[in-house]
Parts: sequence; C-alpha cells; structure tokens
Amino acid sequence: MFSRVIVPIDHSDVAEAAVPLAAHLAARRGIPLALVHVIEMSPEFTAYVHGDSEVDAMLEIEEASQKHLRRIAAGIEGVEVSTIVLRGRPAARLVEYVDALDGSLVVMSSHGRTGFRRMMLGSTTARVVQACTAPVIVVRVSDDGDGVEEPESIQKVLVPLDGSEFAEHALHAVYELVRRDDVMIRLLRVPEIVAYPSTMYGAASYEAVDAYMTAMQTESEEYLKGIAERLQDRQGQVSWELRDGATSAAILEAANEFGADLIAMASHGRTGFRRFLLGSVAEQVLHESHVPVMLVGPHDVEALDG
Repeated sequence: MFSRVIVPIDHSDVAEAAVPLAAHLAARRGIPLALVHVIEMSPEFTAYVHGDSEVDAMLEIEEASQKHLRRIAAGIEGVEVSTIVLRGRPAARLVEYVDALDGSLVVMSSHGRTGFRRMMLGSTTARVVQACTAPVIVVRVSDDGDGVEEPESIQKVLVPLDGSEFAEHALHAVYELVRRDDVMIRLLRVPEIVAYPSTMYGAASYEAVDAYMTAMQTESEEYLKGIAERLQDRQGQVSWELRDGATSAAILEAANEFGADLIAMASHGRTGFRRFLLGSVAEQVLHESHVPVMLVGPHDVEALDG
C-alpha cells in the first residue's frame, strides 16, 4: 500500500507540472506528499569557493531551495506536505531517498528545456525511471512546447498486458493507487503479429499462421477475461479489449478512445530495464502519450551512471 507521494522538483516551471496530480493522489489516499529538491554542486562552483565560504554558499542555496519548495507547498490544500532538500547527484540521491522509504509513489515531470524525447534518453527523470524500485508516474511536456498538461485526477486507467506475470505487476500498483475508488480500468492486449513463414519450397504457410493467430486471439480473450473477473471482485469497473497492429500505436489509440487519464505499464524483465528504455514499446508510449504514464519495474543501478 502506498504510504506517501514523492515529487522531485528542480527550479523549472515544468517540474511543477507533476504537483496537481501528485496532490490529488495523496489526498485521495489520505497520505502525505513530499516535495524533494536535490542540490548538485558543480565542479566550477567548488573550484571558486573553499572552507567557510563554501559552507555559507551551500546554506544560502539550501535556504533558497527550501523557500522555492515552501512556495509550491503553500498552494497545495487538503494534504500534509513536507519539503526536503538533499545534496548529491540528483538521480542517485533521489533513488536512494525513495528506496529507503517503503510504500513510495514517485510523480515527476519531463523537462521542457530538452523536450520529452531527449529527456528519456539522458536526463535525471530517465535515470530515476530506470533505477527506482518504486512505481514512477511521468507527466509529460505538451507537444507545442508552450506549456504542460497538468492532469488533476485519475478516473480511467489503461493497463496494457502481454500475458506475462511480470506485466501484471502494473495491476497491483494500479489497485493500490485507485483502491475501490470510482475508477474505470481497461485491460488491453495486442496479440503478437507473426510473419508468414516460408516452407522449404518457398511458399508461405498461410494456414499455419492463421491457425496460430486464431489460437492467440482465443488465448488472449480467455486471459483478459480471467484477469478482469479477478479484479472485479475488488475493483468493480473493469473492462478489456484486444487490438491488432503495432503494439505502441495500439496502446496509444486505445488510451485516446477510452479517454484514459493514466497508462500503467510494467517494464519487461526479458530484456532488462535499460534496454526497455532504449527501444521497446514502453519507451514509444512514453514518447508519444498525451496522458501520464506509470511505470512499474525492476531497478537498474547502472542507469544512474553517465
């Protein structure tokens, strides 16, 4: 069960895009919200300050950071809010802080200065997503760059599943997030498309592929029905659907037509979390989604390097 919501904040306006949704989720669950800023001292800064002057400069920066966080906290109502200022490498320090607190949910935004696609390939947000053991909800920058989408509630959640137990980790996180609230959950599966194999004579075995796809569709329907029935005992408003086509495009299309406020996905253990972020379905969904995406997966300490 989630016991707190953590929002990493830097000094950009874009970082605050995650606050409305985080505050809503904290209020819904009746749990505290923590605004966290990490001070990273550059080599250039430490080269010009020494001894007492360095201490004074750090205290001044910490006070300014606290003032910034308190300003944001003052605009949040109905939630217990704390402001935390840490020192260190932002991604590593954030992950260390989050992982030391059981039951955390991280809500953070992409960064507008570099754009969402580049953000996912190199920024603090990407590294936290890769390395954090807690679920992370990413709120993305708008496509036009003139602002950010600031979702303030979650009423509909789309959960893509691939039939693996690992993918179902997202379901547990979703249930903990919306626990018996009036929220609709849509389960989605996009059966794997296979190429028509050639026989030893070069002719395509259409019958074999058609039989495979029919069996895959039947298995997928039974799988989703079973998951939905289990969830309905606890959640109530659960539906499911199958879609054809490229997986990431099908997920985004389903989210749009369903009117999803959140897409919840697990990273895939077969390829590892680093490779997942460098070329898989989840990365494409992160790049293109117009609604927040919650990622649930294993941590990757190496993601903090570089």
